[in-house]
Amino acid sequence: MSDREKRCKRSRSDQMKELGAADSRDIYFGEENPENIWKHATTENQTDFEAFIELCSEFKEMAFSGDKGELAELLSSAMYSLVYHRHGHFIDESDWLAEQSNKILSHSKMAFIQRAYTWAHIGCSTICVWDDNAKENVCMRSLDWKGARTLGNATRIFNFKKNLNNTTSEFSTVGTIGMLGVLTGMKKGFSLAINYAPWFKRSLDRDMDPTFKMRKLLENPSINTFDRALGAVENWEVSSPVFITICGKEKEEACVVEIGRKDKKNTRFIQNGILVQTNYYDPQGDFAYVEDRMAEKKQQKPYPVDEDGCPLADEDWYCGKLIPSSAFRRKQLEDTFTGFSGTSEELEQMFIQAYRKPPVWNWETAYWAIMRPRSERMRVFARQKSM
Repeated sequence: MSDREKRCKRSRSDQMKELGAADSRDIYFGEENPENIWKHATTENQTDFEAFIELCSEFKEMAFSGDKGELAELLSSAMYSLVYHRHGHFIDESDWLAEQSNKILSHSKMAFIQRAYTWAHIGCSTICVWDDNAKENVCMRSLDWKGARTLGNATRIFNFKKNLNNTTSEFSTVGTIGMLGVLTGMKKGFSLAINYAPWFKRSLDRDMDPTFKMRKLLENPSINTFDRALGAVENWEVSSPVFITICGKEKEEACVVEIGRKDKKNTRFIQNGILVQTNYYDPQGDFAYVEDRMAEKKQQKPYPVDEDGCPLADEDWYCGKLIPSSAFRRKQLEDTFTGFSGTSEELEQMFIQAYRKPPVWNWETAYWAIMRPRSERMRVFARQKSM
């Protein structure tokens, strides 16, 4: 049995713990000193600091070990010297975090890892559903990534405040301790979520990492409506292809912006009160051909069967690779929620049940977030080790 199979088997009985007020941390994003911005979510609390150190070790192992570890180390040093240190975003914060890592990560390695989306593969399943009972849109997303147990342990709710004198949050995010960018966030009027977008020929350049773009957008006080958020995202120039789900307050205010190579865009809106995004391009959109090329490259089989044409069991989906399961995950969620009619409580229970079913639930699931932009309510569930 491979190490991957052993880790997958150990994680099958893991649970998702709902986070509460004790798991919220304040980030003072308007402060100039990185220590004042982040110390309340890294070094001030011993439990947080231990989770941060564990996370640094996990990412060092993932990024800088194995056959490609030496190449990644050379690349991180070159990118730090040529790009990040000179033109990088949040570089002072990144350097400060590196200095807190007990020498696990150097400045260059920390900067490399902070651009996690650009260099890594993230899974994820995201859905927006109109809650007719509460008259508001609801967005649920899962984060699927290697090292899910360590990520789950380090997951917190971050309340971003302008400076140390402010008591009111400008916006909130779900993230892991020490991560500067944003994968999941909400402010009054809309929520945002990133899903990994594959490409037949991956595109990387010196533009800003999508996670940094997310944080910049949320920090901008003038972007306070769904329409303004959509306008901003449709004008993004980013380092790599990505899917951005934007969920607003009104029934028609939910969409996915597909950002392809050379920053070309395709936007897909919610229909009949439901919108699902996993990790493949809209078959009816401008980039549909990419999915065909990816399938050809990977020799993917039809999603419900294995190589012999036999239906896959839940345990096979749970331990399987995320990108080949993308179409199945989307269909699974669309079939479950199309035509939903019930109370808000029933909807959220359905969310949890649906996200607990493989392959939406898988060995790389680190956290779930349920966001209601109109009522500004967020529920977060983080993975907890069973053994």
